[in-house]
Amino acid sequence: GEGAHVITVNTPAGPRDVLAVNNEPLPPPCDQNLPSAGGIDLWDVTNPSNPVLLARGVGDSSDPGDPAGTPGPVHHAHSTFLWNGHGGRAFAVLTDNDEFGTIDVDILEITNPATPQLIAEHNLRQRFPLIEDNSAYGDTMYHHDVVVKNIDGVMTMLVSYWDAGYVTLNVNDPTNPQYIGDTSFDGPDPLFPDRNPPEGNAHQAE
Repeated sequence: GEGAHVITVNTPAGPRDVLAVNNEPLPPPCDQNLPSAGGIDLWDVTNPSNPVLLARGVGDSSDPGDPAGTPGPVHHAHSTFLWNGHGGRAFAVLTDNDEFGTIDVDILEITNPATPQLIAEHNLRQRFPLIEDNSAYGDTMYHHDVVVKNIDGVMTMLVSYWDAGYVTLNVNDPTNPQYIGDTSFDGPDPLFPDRNPPEGNAHQAE
């Protein structure tokens, strides 16, 4: 898991420290015969020596190839990040591996972490086409990692969107994110000056 993260959530049972861990099976040498729950697991780690499982393998279970939306296995998640939003609500955002480069920004409400709810899925390239300008070498655009911070009262999400660069969004309403800005890979890359356009690869940011 690359996206382990802990925040304090004001749950119906009172404030609890909640840990999220993503589920992503990596290629060999990892054992490919072991089952993977997909999505994220949520744990109560208020007492770190005695973690309590709250929810396992939660996330998007839609079948990307089925227009009817028949549920299937929960999609694997590359990373996750938790934050406390306005109004006492808490959320988790995760990378959806199974909808790579399309509807790959998934958001769960975890105000009650024992019963997390998928409340939004976003395709940033479709929603904000301007993020594709000056795409980098390879032209591979997808959600890789993400953080959310409260900046001057705005819940600001920073999405690392690989060759599309870094994208900032206002997620005061996670179901209706608003575009703030994005980066472009302009000019030569000093490590790979022969590549035009530049190498790019918005991997991770804080």
